[in-house]
Amino acid sequence: MHGLSHFRHALTDPFPSTAMVAGTNSLQTLAANIGYTLSHSEEGLSRLTGGGEQFFLRNQGSDALVFQEIFLKEEYAGLLRLLHMNNIKVRTVADVGANIGLAGRYFLRHIKPERMVCMEPYGPSFEVCKKNLGGLPGVTILNKAVWSAPLTELHLHRHFRDGQDWAIATTEKQGSLQVGKSEAIAMKQVMELEGFASIDLLKVDIEGAEQKIFSPDADTAFLENVKVVCVELHMEMIGYQKIFETFRRHGFVIMENGGLLLGVRV
Repeated sequence: MHGLSHFRHALTDPFPSTAMVAGTNSLQTLAANIGYTLSHSEEGLSRLTGGGEQFFLRNQGSDALVFQEIFLKEEYAGLLRLLHMNNIKVRTVADVGANIGLAGRYFLRHIKPERMVCMEPYGPSFEVCKKNLGGLPGVTILNKAVWSAPLTELHLHRHFRDGQDWAIATTEKQGSLQVGKSEAIAMKQVMELEGFASIDLLKVDIEGAEQKIFSPDADTAFLENVKVVCVELHMEMIGYQKIFETFRRHGFVIMENGGLLLGVRV
């Protein structure tokens, strides 16, 4: 097991210098700076094409920023480095909080799993996720939230952080700024549904709800069948560090890399 710090992976980066892109949510600026073609796809969506790939992004909101975080700022570079340094082959991926599917596309490009299941509870983001990942071999997309236990209804809202589409959060109670509802599924159910005996990579980005799934009181036995975890930490949540003990209890060696918790079960 090797320690990690802030680094970039050594894989070929298909994008040119992106210094001018940082901080903008303009699709036109994004496309121009990476040399991609931007074309209108349908109401509210655009197609970003280049390098033999195409991505669907909403014209307004946070999608351009998500693209930058994942593909340009290399949010998951530390994860790739961890896998490479420890010679870990990833065959199965569970992406909890898939948003519009860009993390999934990144994993397919660099990790090349055989099977991947993506969960996204927010309907509009789920629809774009289907465009970015739908029909790709070995990929399943579920319009569900992941919770500590199955629930027929969770509430989706814009209370969290900037309230944009990349920050839709889930709660068990109603409140203001609601944007819909979702059925909730537990990770044990996800594995049974997909026929996963184990998960090689569990990626979680659910705007603070990770404290619910990995709380000391939750049923986290499924982690015994998970090899690597990558969890976005939301440090403004009170007691967020309690989830560290959950991972250690299940035999993970963990570290923080930027805003991510990375861990390997040994």
